[in-house]
Amino acid sequence: MTEPTKLDRVRIAALERIEQAERRYKLGILVMMAVDAVFAVAFFMLMDFHDRLHWLIMIGVCGTCGVIVVCVINLSIYVDSATQTILKAIFARVKMTGTHVKPAAKPRCCRRMNRETRFRTDRPKGCNLPDA
Repeated sequence: MTEPTKLDRVRIAALERIEQAERRYKLGILVMMAVDAVFAVAFFMLMDFHDRLHWLIMIGVCGTCGVIVVCVINLSIYVDSATQTILKAIFARVKMTGTHVKPAAKPRCCRRMNRETRFRTDRPKGCNLPDA
């Protein structure tokens, strides 16, 4: 078995960060659902069921929260599908060519360093590109 290259380690780290962000997003939704549930219970305990204004407030809040929840869920589904499409395209290219995807240009730190110090040969820390 071959040793993972630097690009493979970068990909694995990026996927782990994506998964961690997704877990935090889902935890945040669960926490907000719990907070909303607490406020709903408190509202129902304090609500005067014979007062029409209280019913109107409850219907308005439920309608507003419902629209927001549906929008967040749809946005989440859209972002997940877009991410999956991009990952499938990247992996299909890797399988088709048999090579790793190469970056289109030099990293920004090296370009800036070359532009600012045109005649110096020192590079920023971590830059291992060959001299032009």
